Amino acid sequence: MSDQKRAMRQIGSEICEIQTSQTASRDYDIRIDGLNGLVGHPASNEDIALQPVGCSALVRLTLLAASMLAASRAVAQEASIHGVVYADANANGTRDASEHGVLGVIVSNQRDVVVTDSLGRFEIPTGTTGIVFVSVPDGFRSSGAFWRATTAAPASVDFGLVRQAQSRTFSFVHASDSHIAPENVDRFRRFRGMADSLRPAFVLMGGDLVRDAMSQSEANARAYFDLFAAEAKSFHTPMWTIPGNHDHYGIIRSRSHADPANPLYNRGMYRQYFGPDYYSFTYGGIHFIGLNTISPDDSAYYGDVDSVQMEWLKRDLARYPHTAPIIVFTHRPLFDLRPDWEWFTRDGDEWQAARDLQALCRFEVGDLLRVQPRREAYDLVLCRNTVIYFTEDVRDALHERLVASIRPGGYFVIGSTERVSRPRELGLVPTHPFTYRKA
Repeated sequence: MSDQKRAMRQIGSEICEIQTSQTASRDYDIRIDGLNGLVGHPASNEDIALQPVGCSALVRLTLLAASMLAASRAVAQEASIHGVVYADANANGTRDASEHGVLGVIVSNQRDVVVTDSLGRFEIPTGTTGIVFVSVPDGFRSSGAFWRATTAAPASVDFGLVRQAQSRTFSFVHASDSHIAPENVDRFRRFRGMADSLRPAFVLMGGDLVRDAMSQSEANARAYFDLFAAEAKSFHTPMWTIPGNHDHYGIIRSRSHADPANPLYNRGMYRQYFGPDYYSFTYGGIHFIGLNTISPDDSAYYGDVDSVQMEWLKRDLARYPHTAPIIVFTHRPLFDLRPDWEWFTRDGDEWQAARDLQALCRFEVGDLLRVQPRREAYDLVLCRNTVIYFTEDVRDALHERLVASIRPGGYFVIGSTERVSRPRELGLVPTHPFTYRKA
């Protein structure tokens, strides 16, 4: 017997000593989940499993080696998608024979980032999110959707870009929390009229597009997304969106009863309707980056920019000079990433107010349904996104008590999803969106 065979048998004997006799006579699977770093690529989401076999130490070692080899081959052979980013001269959304590719355009699958060659060609793995998108470059607009679903796309996908004169001085509208629902759709239409009247370069919608998808059934969540998608098409101004917590389907499972295995769960429904939940584009010399700052936990969600997103962000930014101006838009502020920007700092499991803020504020806990603040005691009352779930009579009674606490000339500020039903009767004069001055 060769020394190599003796060594293998000895290893097998030592492993078998760890196994009970019952385990050693049982059929079993060997499963490898989430292998990383093989052949220079992260693993796919699919498990690599072998068929049940009779157990012995040498067979176990052989199968482990075979499964690792199969995993490396599976990763190496990850499906890819290719295509051309072209200048759509007639803006018809179809590549004509005379329309040439555009050099140096970023294409991404929300993980990998590639750049088109001199003919506008690209090739990129399909990735794990089911999305591939083009980062619309400076001086262009997309002639169709800037993204494709890779699950339904052909092996070759083309993206059309239309050349566009873009001033280095421009305006855009940043809005958020439309919380669209059938009962408030008129409010969204008024916003559309306001936005279009300003003739901005584009509109950024910073999440919470729909009333709620977190705690809803799939049918209800779809109805809200269908409504937003239909209403958004009526804008004359281009719109870029990112998701908020209410746009993550089913993540409050105690209410939604959603199955996490459903491909629409969490970010899946948003992606089906609106494409990548984080991405970039460039306009007027400024690089815009939309991030998804929501991650689910066992019962709800928390603010976060996950590691996959951060790695994508590094790859995206690597394509731009350090001097490039950048605007990041998110739903939740980035205080979790930069605590020094915040008025509060984390202290173990709690939060500590900055000393400058402590000197200016007094914190009290009260019951909004019964609170009776002192009359004309304050110059400013903020009641933002507080009464969205109240009945109208409870909301109106609270507003009346709060307004009574404001001095003449003081201000009352409400959330963008809320309204004061009878401002004149309360002596309020609108001064800015969602802001009133007490006469």
